[in-house]
Amino acid sequence: MNILGVSGSLRAASFNTALLRAAQELAPDDVTIRIFGLHDLPLFNQDVEDAGDPPSVTAWKDAIRASDALLLACPEYNGGVTGVLKNAIDWASRGKPAPLTGKICCLVGAALEQREPSAPRTPCGCRYGAPAPRPFRWARSWSARRPPGSSTAS
Repeated sequence: MNILGVSGSLRAASFNTALLRAAQELAPDDVTIRIFGLHDLPLFNQDVEDAGDPPSVTAWKDAIRASDALLLACPEYNGGVTGVLKNAIDWASRGKPAPLTGKICCLVGAALEQREPSAPRTPCGCRYGAPAPRPFRWARSWSARRPPGSSTAS
């Protein structure tokens, strides 16, 4: 199985990107996880799309089409996904057929007090892709970093 890992965070030391790297290392032999960076995607603009997808958008759409599923690692911002991930989903929801059509999408996150955002199930899970078969429990990166017996993150 080919999985496309996407971090909704652009931060160099992102815990969500680290979560994707850990998934790569722990994946079974028959699973390949390729991490795709969203740094070069322009903000969605209908005028730009009408003139032809920029190379970074074409690369994004091609990467989705080549994958069997998407593993989206994203912090929760104000009860939803980041603008970076929402923008990427906007680009990937365009075209006939849209690259997200029929893709399994699994959303994970690594944050201190992260709540499960409802937003990804609408743009990615319900309209275009297929949500993961069961809800995924949010990873809590702080529990893995804190020393035994400690009540605060280190």
